[in-house]
Amino acid sequence: MHRLVTTFLLLGFLPVWVQAQASPQTVALVGARVIDGTGRAPIENAVVLITGGKIQMVGKNGAVPIPKQTREINASGKTLMPALVDLHTHLGQSINGLDPASDAYNEENLRTQLARLLAYGVGTVAVMGTDRDLIYTLREEQRAGKLTGAHFFTAGRRFGMKGGFPAGSSMNWDVYRPATAEEARRDVRELAAQHPDFVKLWLDDGCTAQKLQV
Repeated sequence: MHRLVTTFLLLGFLPVWVQAQASPQTVALVGARVIDGTGRAPIENAVVLITGGKIQMVGKNGAVPIPKQTREINASGKTLMPALVDLHTHLGQSINGLDPASDAYNEENLRTQLARLLAYGVGTVAVMGTDRDLIYTLREEQRAGKLTGAHFFTAGRRFGMKGGFPAGSSMNWDVYRPATAEEARRDVRELAAQHPDFVKLWLDDGCTAQKLQV
């Protein structure tokens, strides 16, 4: 199922119709309901033809030719859909998924969380500014195809303001808090050296006063 979720993510949320070629690596998932993510009605009793780990054809059972020597898997009663995308998440903040833990940001836990996310059907996540330098090592592994689990994009360390959220020393280690334009430039240069995928800014005074004067 994990492999299928990843494949649907590569599908780009659209059914792909190309000529299927029989090969030892061809698999047909037969009988499932398919939701393609476009808003169109689900395909009931569908066939999903996969070759070499990539979806080749999706359609109604009987309308999709299944080549000889294809391995057929009965997927009746199952629902197939594109992998979900979580655009605001934080890795390594908890061990059990509920309670914050100061020692949760470690390689073993990050690998476990990425694998669990994919098992839940989440194929891609954006980590919003709570990462440490370890994340760049894992990102390099993932881009080289050596790290399984959900794909991730990271902001690295985030930007806040002095006295702003999050309060307390337990989270201050990973927040840039420039007070001047020059400090901000310095911090951006430092962050840019890590090549984050985007930048996270907190425009917040600590959740106590009016945020912006319009």
